[in-house]
Parts: sequence; C-alpha cells; structure tokens
Amino acid sequence: MSKQLPSILLCGYERGGTTLLSQIFRENGYVGGFEVGALMCDSPQDFLSYKPYCDMLRPGWKLGNRVTLEALCSGDFEHFYHGLVSTAFPKATAAPAFDKTPIYMSRLGFTLSQTDFINKAVVITRDPRAVFVSWAKRALSDEPKPQMIERLVRSKLAHYSKRYLDYFFGSVAHRNSSSVMFMAYEELCNNQLASIERLGVFATGCPFTLTEMTHNYKNIYGNNITVTNVTEFAQYLGPETQRMILQATACAKPFFYGECADSHMCEDDRWEQLEAMVHDRLNKFRLKPTHNNVDGLYFEPETYLLRNQDVLKKVLNPIDHFKKHGRREGRLPA
Repeated sequence: MSKQLPSILLCGYERGGTTLLSQIFRENGYVGGFEVGALMCDSPQDFLSYKPYCDMLRPGWKLGNRVTLEALCSGDFEHFYHGLVSTAFPKATAAPAFDKTPIYMSRLGFTLSQTDFINKAVVITRDPRAVFVSWAKRALSDEPKPQMIERLVRSKLAHYSKRYLDYFFGSVAHRNSSSVMFMAYEELCNNQLASIERLGVFATGCPFTLTEMTHNYKNIYGNNITVTNVTEFAQYLGPETQRMILQATACAKPFFYGECADSHMCEDDRWEQLEAMVHDRLNKFRLKPTHNNVDGLYFEPETYLLRNQDVLKKVLNPIDHFKKHGRREGRLPA
C-alpha cells in the first residue's frame, strides 16, 4: 500500500492569503491541516522542540489522542508525514495532500530540499501595505479603529519591513523555477477563474475549479473569493504611511500591487539594482542561483547574497564566504 504523503507546499506571508490558498486546494480534492513547520528543522526529531509549531500540530491537524508527537517524529520525514496524514485523514487514502505553512516561504529552497516526495510549492504573495495592516489588526483587536492601525504600523515599520523582506529574500531565488509557482493574492482575487485554473494546471496538470467554498475558517469570508480585501489597506493607511511602507520594502518591489503603488510612492529602483548585482556576482563566480551542496548542506548563492548584502558589495564568492566566515557567524546557507 502506498504511503499518504504530501506532494506540494503552500506558503506565503502570515495573514497574506495562505488559508484561502489551502481552501482552494481542499475544494479540489486535496487534504491538509492547519500548519506543520517540520521542514524548517534538520530532522523530525528536532521538530519536537520547534515551538510554537510542535505545539500547534495536534490541534491544527485534529489528531486527538490517536498518535503522539514522539511517535510521529521517531523516524525520517517520510515516516513523519505518512503518520500525520494517515492519522488526520484515515478515510482519504487516495487523496493528494499538501503542507500549508507560511514560514516555509522564508527558506523555500531548503524546505523543498528536505524530501523527495514534496517537489512543488505555491507561494502566495501580497502587497506589504495589506500585509502590515493585517499584522496590525491581529496585534490589536477584531475591530480596531483605523487610526490605531496606522499608528501601530508606523511604530512597527522597521520590524514589519525586516520580517517582510526576510520572506521575500528567502523565496525570490526560485522565481524562475518550474517547480515553484508565485501567485499574487491580488491577481487571485481580481482574476479568479484564470488564477484558479492555473493553480490546478501547476499542481496536477489539470485546471482547478471553484464554484463556492465550504469552509469553517474565520479569516475566509463568505462562500466566494472577494475583491474587497485587495485594497482594504487604503481605509487604514494614509498616502504618506503607504509611501513609507513601500520605501522601506523597496527591495521587494515585485510583490507590490501596481494599481495602488503609483510612481510617486514607489519610484525606488533598489530591486532592479540589487537583482543586477546578484546576477553579476553569480556570473563572475560561475555559480547556480540555487541547489548547491556545500559540505553536505543545501546552499543557495543567490539567497545568501540577497540576505548578506555586505558580501554582495565586497564582490566576495558567497560559497567561500560561507565556508570561511558565514557558518561560524550563524548565517543561513539558504
């Protein structure tokens, strides 16, 4: 009997559309729980202490007392996922499965390199202004006043921007990969039929469909995808605050929502400059952007240069720098 194993990762910014994305997959026959997070660890055994994800797994996958976390983590990732999926969905033995965990976006290549059976990923992206408003809402209350949200976003601007860029840098090296699909939340909402079809073709070779959603998630509203959330941030953020956010996250310009990021707000060309510099360094040292092995570790030269722009500016070989300095300094290989 074949094992029940996920075949695809769904990831993106927290509160950036990953729950909506996972529900679309469920409506098209997939099974999956809330979040996992195990692929951020070197082994399932390390997952036992990876908080808060190890604590969220049992309720998030509705495992009850049918299996212990220790039993799931007693072998390799194949053992872990088969135990997880078969326990959570014992009657869906023929159904395809996914692992939806937003944080995977921050180390996309590494998480994809962890198993042989998970070989695709969908990354749902979203404009930073919308993401920041969503983060601020969660931090405040269910119905905070607009001025409270704008005040919090401004006070957390540096922290939010660093977090946003970390996810961007952790995934963007795969923008041209045939095994990764980047789906903008705004595109999904504004062009629903075509976007949903594309998701299916990427995942299975056949278009997905969606007539309505049958869900019980409080952060998915109604039975259909709505377009109102796309520009909702404009209700909470004035033009100057929006400009500040776009300037602070200018390196992630490919994720900006174009119709609401006019020229006076995002004239910064840092991403174009950064991308050109990275490509120049990779060509100089004849390096592949991703999928390198350095002393037994999965290593991404492009991701390393994006995250460590001091190395980029000094025109250093990223692999040599990691071997001589980066590992000792605690810099991530991917």
